[in-house]
Parts: sequence; structure tokens; C-alpha cells
Amino acid sequence: AACREGPIIVPCSRIRVLDGSLPAPSNSRAEGMWNAQKTKPPFWPAHRVVNQTADTFGLRLIILRDETSDPLHGLAPLPAEFGSAIAFLVRRTLTPVPMPGMPTQLVQALRGTGQGGTLARSAAPSRLLLRAGSSGDGSTVA
Repeated sequence: AACREGPIIVPCSRIRVLDGSLPAPSNSRAEGMWNAQKTKPPFWPAHRVVNQTADTFGLRLIILRDETSDPLHGLAPLPAEFGSAIAFLVRRTLTPVPMPGMPTQLVQALRGTGQGGTLARSAAPSRLLLRAGSSGDGSTVA
């Protein structure tokens, strides 16, 4: 399929990170690519969970099908310091990949490696992401 040939670029305005206040969600196989929780909370719009399989590591992200500025219970937006987009490769699941200029700490958090990998195991990764975005070491991916 064409989607497996290269990265899918998703604007950060459509990406959220779990804030630790809800149980970790997973993708449903019943509704196609997009999940929509219409019968039980949280009532998020159509979305896809990233890094949700047992053999993946890194931050569990939520990609929204459509951009929204509405607050979503249990989710926090990525800080602006992390750039305007994240690239994903389609494998067995969506896999985030580094983009030029992306802060090293975010790359490590997405992969679940290095000091930034502690974000992936944190109860409140969005707070740590916010702190990392404003006071990280400043290094970026070339």
C-alpha cells in the first residue's frame, strides 16, 4: 500500500499525549482506522492510539482525525517547542520517526529510550513534556 512507502506527516495540532488521569486506551478493530468512543467516557472525537501494542515502546500518543482546540479529558496537547509535525511509519502499528529539528528529548520519549524515555513510563508525561520543552538541553535532530 502507498501508506507503507514513506512517512505520514501529522501536524502536532492533531496529536495529544495521555495526561495519566485515565487508563491507557487501545485501538478498536471494529471501526476501521479511527476509534470513536460514543457510548462511554471519555468521549473523544475520532482518533488513533500510537504505541499501544505490547511490543512497542515510547510515549502513547493519540492522533486526532480532525484538528480541534477543544479540551479533551485525559489528553494534553504537545508543547509548541516540539515543532509543527511528527512523522510516522506504517508498520504493524504506527511508529514515530525523528524529523529534522526535533528536540532530542522528544525523540527519546517517542522511542522510549535514553533519559527522555522516562516520559513514556511517567504517570503524567504531558507535564514532563512541557518541562522538557521549556528547559531541555536544546539539542535537536539534524
